[in-house]
Amino acid sequence: METKESLNFNLREPRKKGVTPLYAVVKMEGKQYKISTGLKILPYYWNEKKQSVCFDRVSRKDIENTILIQKALNQYRFVYLKYKTYICDKNIDSLKSYFYKHIVMTEIQEKTKSSKAVVNKPKATNLLIKAFDIYYNEVSEAKEGSKRQKRGLLNHFIKYCEVIGKDEVSMLSQTGLNDFQNYLLNQSKEKQQKGKKGAGNEQIKAKYNFCATLINNVLAVHSDFAKYKISKVEYSKLKVVKIEGEDKKKRPLMQNELDAITNVQGLTEEEKEYRDLFLLECYGSYRISDTEKMFDKSKQKHISMNGMDFLTFETQKEGITAVIWLDDKVKNLISRFDNGLKYADFKDQHKYMVKMNKNLQIIAKKAGLNKTETYKDSHGVRHEAPTHKIITSHWARYTFIYNGLFVWGLTSSQLKTFTAHADSTMIDEVYNVYAKSAEKLVEQAAKALQGAKFEGVSSEPAKPTESEAHEELFSYSSIKQIKGLLDTNISVINLPMAKQAINVIKDVSKLDNFKEIDFEKIKEISPVIFELSYLFYDSQLYLIYQYKLKHFGLPSDGYWDSFFNSEDDIAYIFQRKDEEEKTDSEIQAYENSHR
Repeated sequence: METKESLNFNLREPRKKGVTPLYAVVKMEGKQYKISTGLKILPYYWNEKKQSVCFDRVSRKDIENTILIQKALNQYRFVYLKYKTYICDKNIDSLKSYFYKHIVMTEIQEKTKSSKAVVNKPKATNLLIKAFDIYYNEVSEAKEGSKRQKRGLLNHFIKYCEVIGKDEVSMLSQTGLNDFQNYLLNQSKEKQQKGKKGAGNEQIKAKYNFCATLINNVLAVHSDFAKYKISKVEYSKLKVVKIEGEDKKKRPLMQNELDAITNVQGLTEEEKEYRDLFLLECYGSYRISDTEKMFDKSKQKHISMNGMDFLTFETQKEGITAVIWLDDKVKNLISRFDNGLKYADFKDQHKYMVKMNKNLQIIAKKAGLNKTETYKDSHGVRHEAPTHKIITSHWARYTFIYNGLFVWGLTSSQLKTFTAHADSTMIDEVYNVYAKSAEKLVEQAAKALQGAKFEGVSSEPAKPTESEAHEELFSYSSIKQIKGLLDTNISVINLPMAKQAINVIKDVSKLDNFKEIDFEKIKEISPVIFELSYLFYDSQLYLIYQYKLKHFGLPSDGYWDSFFNSEDDIAYIFQRKDEEEKTDSEIQAYENSHR
């Protein structure tokens, strides 16, 4: 009986981080034999299925060696074919002799035989981890949540080094980062070919760019790393597929869907708790990261105004005040947790979010949310799935914003007060999935024109607040920042913000837009306005500031009345003396203003 003979090549340690021997596996005489080839390769570079080097994974630095490895393997195959053709008495010993006689020792085999591990070389991963700590201690301020997210991006590079078995300073170069990006792209492509979800270009770009940020802002410029001679790199130019509008995987829930979730039967006690928490997000507008503050009264402030109740707290993400309107629905949902929560734990936000989404999808399925959703993934590929399979807690924020824009008729600028955004950009560009829908825009406009009401709150333009008056008339926030700079002896003469603040204060065109201001609050910035008048030799600035106070029926701030009897006196103090030093009286007036 003729036995089947074959030649293959296997890695000794397929999961090793560094190079591993590549040996020949021969089947003959009904047995399997292993023969040393003298070749070594990184497991990441080897394609077991194709029995060859996977050159699209090889870095530029290793391309020459891997070509030599592939040539050596081809030589083994050719010699083995000659052996099968011309040798009659076939056995493993004769095959080994034939190999040793006919295989020409290649340069790469000589290298791998004589190579020894190099010790005490700095590792790219260790340098990046040190750079990470320096970056957030000396360069950038960030909250712990943001740091954890960025560390997650860095972990992808660390994992990459483990997979390819390399961890060298040379990887912190333009070529090294390009290889990292190509690795991520190939990894994503392979996952997609297997029907799995691969990372999109936006995610890949974020991983690449954070490494580039650490290199450019720390490793290439910080004295601690000067000896490594690391150069700055370019940021990724990878094209990102931007999914917008109704192509998104996330969307707002309509009222009939909210009703279905509210009235669904057959839920477990745990599912009921998560259902109520999700509905509270839909009607309360807060971020999931702030959920704990909805139940911690020590972090809340309750305010009643115009017959309505509100709850406020400082947000974790933006660090600004969140305003929660406590209408009947929200009050009812909060009251369901008067005895505490049994299943949800907010201490680990990631675990809470995973558990919320898992329960939410079960709830949505029981509620019959089976509509076929069509959306694009991060690669721009269109998919279909029932609602209950893709719904997440983030849909709650989309839902609140949809109701604010299209049910209540608010503008995005008005709505940002409830969503705790610094401005309306996120609402317009991210959450408003119908921003380009003509029908929805007309619907929104019609409601605004009709003065649509929602449970006692009018969608008519809100009356200007005192805080808006402080900004529009006195540039309050900027003046406070300028005060901080002046207090630390930092010059503001060439600061654009100072000049912009002066222009705001000198602009009287908006006076009639406001009815009142907080005099005590404005008096806080009076010394700063006086100092700016002095520094910029601008008597008009100070005079217009006093004029605005009188417009609101308020007295002069009282700081300077004892010094000046007329406009001429003030003008004299602030007149420019390019070549002269200040007189004693001017210096005295300036110092007295700071008492």
